[in-house]
Amino acid sequence: MQKKQGINITGNEILHDEQEFSHYEADTLIWKDYIKQSAENVSWLKNLGVKFKGVATLGSGLNTWHMFNGLGRHAIHDALEPYAKKHNVEYITSATVTKLNQDSSDKITGITIQDFETKKAKNIATKAVILATGGYLNNREMLTKYFNSNSNRIVPMNSGKSGGSGLKLAWATGAKKFNLGMAMMFGGQIKEDKIPSYKYWKTDRITSTYVENTGGQW
Repeated sequence: MQKKQGINITGNEILHDEQEFSHYEADTLIWKDYIKQSAENVSWLKNLGVKFKGVATLGSGLNTWHMFNGLGRHAIHDALEPYAKKHNVEYITSATVTKLNQDSSDKITGITIQDFETKKAKNIATKAVILATGGYLNNREMLTKYFNSNSNRIVPMNSGKSGGSGLKLAWATGAKKFNLGMAMMFGGQIKEDKIPSYKYWKTDRITSTYVENTGGQW
């Protein structure tokens, strides 16, 4: 796709750009592995039925964003989810994880979930748990405590679900706290208390300034 659009960027250029953007906080080895396998990942997604509309840049970054035709909704609900269900992956929605369960040696053995409506709890045994809840951008108390700048000047432009729940679950099992003061800044946005801020994300008037990490991962 990049060749078709006349885009000629080397892996080293991408690595250098990402390192500068993150002020050399990003893990170089992880980024090298990510770049090396990027083409294979795109091909894998295509084989699962994900359709791409082309390669673009977001803001002042490099032309490396392989954009989904129909954005994330198409990729998740039209391709990845049907494929997963076909292979007997079970989906549970309208529930929240309240605890990571451990055995006597502190090994994670599963999770405890609570249904949003019935409030009933259920234990699920599992060989592994992936925490993918985002950071703590929507938790004002955590933002004030861990953010490196004035948290009152931050207007979250996400879906409103990043309350730090994944971090709290990890900390309760003994996980360490590190690199908590960073976030991705996109400049000035319109703020309207009665309307979710993410609906105004196209009102950005300033180029992205620096990267920060609000969840332990880039």
